[in-house]
Amino acid sequence: ADNYGLSVQTGLTVVSEIRLEVDTSAPVPAGCDFRVVVGAESSEKELTMLAISVSGAAEGAPYQDVYNTVDNPDTEIGHSFIITAASDAQPGDSIDIIVTARAADGEISAPLHVQVNVGEWDEEIMVVDSETWYSTNHTYKHVVISDGGLLKIGSGKAYFHSLRIEGGGKLELNEPHIALVIHDRLQVDANGVLAADPFQTEPLLGNHGGDNAIPFDEEPAIKRAFGSFRTPLFPGNSGAEKSTWMNEPPLKGGSVVIITAGEVHVDGLVSADAEEPREEIVASNFLTAGAGGSILIRTQQISGTGRISAKGGDGYVGAAGAGYGGFGGQDVYLAPGTGGRVAIYTD
Repeated sequence: ADNYGLSVQTGLTVVSEIRLEVDTSAPVPAGCDFRVVVGAESSEKELTMLAISVSGAAEGAPYQDVYNTVDNPDTEIGHSFIITAASDAQPGDSIDIIVTARAADGEISAPLHVQVNVGEWDEEIMVVDSETWYSTNHTYKHVVISDGGLLKIGSGKAYFHSLRIEGGGKLELNEPHIALVIHDRLQVDANGVLAADPFQTEPLLGNHGGDNAIPFDEEPAIKRAFGSFRTPLFPGNSGAEKSTWMNEPPLKGGSVVIITAGEVHVDGLVSADAEEPREEIVASNFLTAGAGGSILIRTQQISGTGRISAKGGDGYVGAAGAGYGGFGGQDVYLAPGTGGRVAIYTD
């Protein structure tokens, strides 16, 4: 919300203020999304609607999108809208956005207008050599994660002109469902890592790409495989927890990684693996590990000698060992989580 943050005092009783923020500080390349955050406040009336009108070089324009609060009116409302620059937009084109608010009695505010420009992919090269979070400083740029560098992404979608993860560098995805859009080339060097953190669902049976069940039950409950192997879009289910004496959370399943890139080269690791067993949870009898997540890659060309993995968590059979709350020496059984799903499409 750097360059396009706006606020206006309307001078009307219906709305005392409308706020509009655009979460990009640079012109938006064709085909890319951006978020518009809108808020409205009234000192006297309850508000029931925010309307955003989009025209110009936006996908589907002209159109109107509405956030309706008729069932729950309030004196202050807010909402975020996603707008996509048209795929055939040219640098120098613009997207016009007009926002209005409406009160419960039908009165409509004065409009607030902002213009977002369409631009080229940024040619600047940014090197990440320490721990940092993805932000507008990295958006649309060439990004290199060097040895010892760690770039964390905590939002639903990230855009790069190109992305290289050198040996010893890591891109860490901290949301259960993240899409990476790379205009040119994604390169993961040997010992480089692109990994999604495992995700916690309700305790299930560690199923996703295959069926799973708790081992050694007389009448085991079976959870079936789910999702599409052609278009994998689901995280893996967390593991089951039948014995809760250690009050440990179940083992997490793998997350969802969607990659769209001009070219992909992997000599390192791209991972949506499930969580591996912790020592404490191994000691809880009759559990399953979490299932692997989903990886969906669309690219013109893919190459490399690395690994693309959506592996389930490992199982365990054996003695718990000493130090587990008096359960030392007792046999424990941890069923592995099922594998996830990986789909790769090339032109």
